[in-house]
Amino acid sequence: MWWSRALAGVGLTATLATTLVANFVLDEITPNRDRVEALIYVQTCPELLPPVAEAYLLAAEGADPTTAVGGEVAWPYTWYFRDTPTWWAEPARGMRPPLVFCDPEKEREVRKILGPGYSAERLPLRGWWVMEDLKPSLGEILRYVFTRRPWGVIGTTDTLMLRDTGEAVDAARTAPVPVPLAAAIGAETASIIGEGWLMEPRGLAVGPDGVLAVADAAGNDVSFYSADGVVLETKIPEAMNQPESLAWTPDGILVVADTWNHRVLLFNPTSGAARPLPAPQDGWYGPRSVAVAPDGTVAVSDTGHKRVALISFSGGAPTIATIGREGSAPGEFVEPVGLTWLDNQRLLVCDTGNRRLQIVDRTGRPQASVPLPEAWSDFYSRPQIVALDEDRWLVTDVPAQSLWLVEGGRARKVDLAGDGITPSGLAVSDGTLYVSDLDGRVWALALPK
Repeated sequence: MWWSRALAGVGLTATLATTLVANFVLDEITPNRDRVEALIYVQTCPELLPPVAEAYLLAAEGADPTTAVGGEVAWPYTWYFRDTPTWWAEPARGMRPPLVFCDPEKEREVRKILGPGYSAERLPLRGWWVMEDLKPSLGEILRYVFTRRPWGVIGTTDTLMLRDTGEAVDAARTAPVPVPLAAAIGAETASIIGEGWLMEPRGLAVGPDGVLAVADAAGNDVSFYSADGVVLETKIPEAMNQPESLAWTPDGILVVADTWNHRVLLFNPTSGAARPLPAPQDGWYGPRSVAVAPDGTVAVSDTGHKRVALISFSGGAPTIATIGREGSAPGEFVEPVGLTWLDNQRLLVCDTGNRRLQIVDRTGRPQASVPLPEAWSDFYSRPQIVALDEDRWLVTDVPAQSLWLVEGGRARKVDLAGDGITPSGLAVSDGTLYVSDLDGRVWALALPK
C-alpha cells in the first residue's frame, strides 16, 4: 500500500536525521545552546574543553602546576589533564596556579587562600534535559520534532574557574584616612592589609616581632602578616571553628579563642605546635575573647557561662580562677565578650547584654562602669575593645558599623558606615591602630605621636 511505504519512508528519514543530528550536530548538551537531542540524557558540557587547551599551552610554557582542581570537576578533568602537571586538590596556602577549579560554593574559601588577582568564570559542568518531567503541549512537541528546541530548561551542575589575571598583587596598599577616624583619633595615614585573602576578619593581635595575627571567623583560620603587610605561610595545625579573638603573650605565644570548638589554644609559631589551655572545671562555653596582661595572665571571656576566666602561669602549673556570674549588678555579666587589660590588676570587659563597659579587678570586684545604652543593637554583636591609653578606649559596634570612643568615662559614636567600614576587631602597637573590617580587610592607621 502506498501509505505504508510513505510511512516507512518517513520513519527511515526520521531515523537517519536523528542519527546524523545525535552524532554530528547536537552531540553535546549545554545550557548555552537552545537545541538538544533527546538521545543525549546527561553529558559533560563542551565549555570545559577550552580550559584544557589552555592548560596544555601553560604546560608547554613551563608552568607547574598549570591547574589546581578540586570538587566535582575532578571528573572528567582527571582524564583531560592526565598529561599536565596538575594539583589534584584545592590550592594550598601560598600557591597561585594559573588556573584553579572549585565548586561554586567554595569560592570564598579558595579566594582567601589564593589572594587577589584572580578573575572568576562559572562554567557548566554536566548538562541534562529531563523531557519526561514536564508536560509539553502538542505545539511544543511538534516544534521539538522539527527544530530540536526543547520544552523546559536544560539543567546543569557548575564549576568555577579562577584565572590568574597577571596583575601585580600588593601585600598592602595605601588608602585615604577615613574622615571620622582622622577627626576622632587623629589618624594621619592609612593602609589596607589582607584584602583578597580574608573572609570575615575579627580578632587582631600584634606580636613582639611586629607580626599581625588575624582571626578569620568565617574561614575558620588565623592568618599572619609581616610588619609590612606580606602574608606569611605560618599555619596553626588545628581545625578551628570560628576563631574570634587573639592575644600574644610576652614570650611570643599566640592565644586563640577557638569559639565553637569550646577551647582556648596556645600556638608557638617557632615550633609550629599548638595545644589547648586547661579549662575551668565545667569547661568552656563559646569563649569569644582573650587578653594577656603584662605579667602573662590570660583572661578569657567564657561568654556562654557569663563569666571571665583568669589563667596564671606563675609558679609553674597554670592556675584557673573565674570571676563574675550572670546578672546586671556591678561585677555581673550578660554576654561578656571583648577584653583588654589596663594594667596587671584591672580588666576592662565589654558587658554586651547589659550595654556597658566594666572595669573589674582580679578578684572580680567592680571598679568602674561606663554605660553604652545606644550600642550593640544586636545581642550577639561580639564587640572587641582596645585601650589607646589608660582613660581612652575604642570599642567595636558591628550592627551600627561604628566605633565607640570612650574618653574620661564619656562615650561618643564614631560612625564609619559612610566609609563602608564595619569594624569588628581592634589592636594597637607602636603607634599604629589596627581595625579589622568585615569587608575582608584590615586597616592600619598611624596615630599621632
